[in-house]
Amino acid sequence: MPQSTNQILKYTVTTIPVGIFVYFIFRFHKDFYLISDISTSQFIQLLFLSLLTITLNGSKLNQIIKSFGIDIRMKEWFGLSSITLTLNSVLFKAGSLVTSNYLKRKHGFHYMSYVGALGADQLIALLISTLVGLCASVYLAVQMGRDLDLLIGGLVLVCAALIFLLNWKFTFTGKKENFFKALNRAVEALKNIVRDRRLFVIICAHALGMILLTAIRFYIVCRVLHYDISLIQCFLFTTVMIFVRAFPLIQSDLGTRELALGLLAEFLGTGLQSGMMAAFVDRLVVLFWCLITAALFRNTLIDREDSLKT
Repeated sequence: MPQSTNQILKYTVTTIPVGIFVYFIFRFHKDFYLISDISTSQFIQLLFLSLLTITLNGSKLNQIIKSFGIDIRMKEWFGLSSITLTLNSVLFKAGSLVTSNYLKRKHGFHYMSYVGALGADQLIALLISTLVGLCASVYLAVQMGRDLDLLIGGLVLVCAALIFLLNWKFTFTGKKENFFKALNRAVEALKNIVRDRRLFVIICAHALGMILLTAIRFYIVCRVLHYDISLIQCFLFTTVMIFVRAFPLIQSDLGTRELALGLLAEFLGTGLQSGMMAAFVDRLVVLFWCLITAALFRNTLIDREDSLKT
């Protein structure tokens, strides 16, 4: 397929969900003003949960980097976490790319090792979120009499596939020796993390913590917007959120996350509007605090020489 056709296809697939998202935001915009009803306690809770999210994400990065024999300061991993969450909210893995460049430049951490570590982290996060989503689905099916057989069956299959991937012994070979050598370095980094049971448990604990923080934060946002969405449903929303974040449409999960959660809310009987607006406001809450902390730690992550050049 010609390069120009690829570009057109890429931007078309990206633009469609964003366009649909913008249409619905304008349609439901009156709900957005409900943010003004936020209480002081809810504001403090969302601030605290957002800062905990940044801290937990940075702590996980620190643990992964340590497994490769590299020590980074708290200012570094907290600042990198802020930047990663900020940029990843706008463009797919843009924050991760900035982090990998910084770690390579400052600490000599190989790009492909970072890719492998990121892949292992992503697979573990997906596995934990699938298990949490499965438990939430079973609870909703049993306690609330919802017919969720299709959803439960799908989550079971996804869980089995992820366990298989984490235990799959694979290497890449081909004519492009340098390319496959780099790819195998990423795979080896992934395998090392999975084989290191202590690190594996630590990453699992961080993933579970992130799911808990996200679900509670989403629940509080729903309370601010006066949506009748239960905490157990918020855990299911979190599972979908993590999957959409991992597999966005070409460029970013901007719009696709909101649409996906809106459709899930419609399926659960709480309405498309509630899922979309809650997801949108939740994104804004995290982005707002991440931008502030990223700005505060910007100087920590920029060399004096680099700053003088700019």
